[in-house]
Amino acid sequence: MAQQGWVEGLDITDFSLCGKCEVCLLAKAKHLPFDDVVIPASEPLDRGSLDLWGKARTRSLGGANYMLLACDDGTGIPFTYFSATKDAETILKLVQEFVAMAE
Repeated sequence: MAQQGWVEGLDITDFSLCGKCEVCLLAKAKHLPFDDVVIPASEPLDRGSLDLWGKARTRSLGGANYMLLACDDGTGIPFTYFSATKDAETILKLVQEFVAMAE
């Protein structure tokens, strides 16, 4: 809408970030990309991203302190999984659950 000039008083000078997932931009704001060329995934399950967040200051009602965000880069669909701990066995089970669901 801003590119077409439909909004008054909204001055955007850089449209290079338009169309990118806001959650991904915020989550990776402290990290630089590995290279300048990013080849987008064209098929579902070509590439996936995992982000483990936590420890939360407040435990959820379900008892979780951590959140695993698994995103299929081919479709852009994020999937969230919650865990009370971040030990390797628990997180591996969550990743295996995501892979089984995605396939």
